[in-house]
Amino acid sequence: MADWIRMIEMFDYSRWSIKDIAKVSEQGGTIGRYYASDIKKDFVLFDNVSHIENEIEFSPTGWKTHISIRKADVDRALAIVLQVCDKYDLGAFKVAHPSSGNYFFGEDPGQSGKAFTLYHQGVNVRDLLQEIETRLLQAGIQPGHRVRGDRPVPGSLYSSMRNDHWPGHETEIPARVVAQMVKLNPHLDPANPFDLMDPYRNLRVVGAREPARLARAGVEMPGSRRAARAR
Repeated sequence: MADWIRMIEMFDYSRWSIKDIAKVSEQGGTIGRYYASDIKKDFVLFDNVSHIENEIEFSPTGWKTHISIRKADVDRALAIVLQVCDKYDLGAFKVAHPSSGNYFFGEDPGQSGKAFTLYHQGVNVRDLLQEIETRLLQAGIQPGHRVRGDRPVPGSLYSSMRNDHWPGHETEIPARVVAQMVKLNPHLDPANPFDLMDPYRNLRVVGAREPARLARAGVEMPGSRRAARAR
C-alpha cells in the first residue's frame, strides 16, 4: 500500500506534504473535511466537502486572511493549518507550492507573502487565527514577507486581511488593479477598496509581539525559559 494511502487512513496531518495531498486528490480522496479541488503548479485549493454538499456560498463576505511564512516552512505549516481549519470547519483555503519560487515567497509586488489564503465563511475568525498564530509560533515557523495592500492583523507575525471583492460581480479585483486604483485615489483603503462591511476592524490576536500576554495565556515559546524548564 502506498505511503500516502496509509497517511489518509491514519489521519496524521504532520506527515503529509503538498505532493502527498495531490496524490490523494487524484484518487478522489479527502483529508479531514477537505479535498484538493484545484491543483496548479503554483498552489493547491482545498474545499470543504460538507460546504459543497450543502451548497454553502464560497466566501460570501469577500474577506480573506493571508498567512505569510518562509518557503522552507510550508510543509510544516500546512500540517498546522489543515488541523486548525478542519477544527473550525473553514469553507476553503489555498496554499502556495514552494516550487512557485519567488512568486509567493519573494519580492513579487502583488503576490509575495501569500503562503496561505483563508476564505472566511461562517467561522469564528478571531479564534481560528489565534490558534494558527499560537501553533505556528510554538512550532518555530518563521514569518515571510508582508503582503502589500493587506491590513496586518494587530499582534500577529503572520496574518493580514483584505477584501478585494468586486460588488455586483462574481469575481475579485486583481491586486495589481487595486494598486492602480489606490494610486489614482490615495484615499482608498487598499485592503478594502470598495468600503465593504468590515466585521474585523477591531480583531487582534496575541502573538510574539506581546510575550507577557503569551506567558499569561500559558503559551510556551521555543527557547523560552519556561519551555527549557519543561524539558
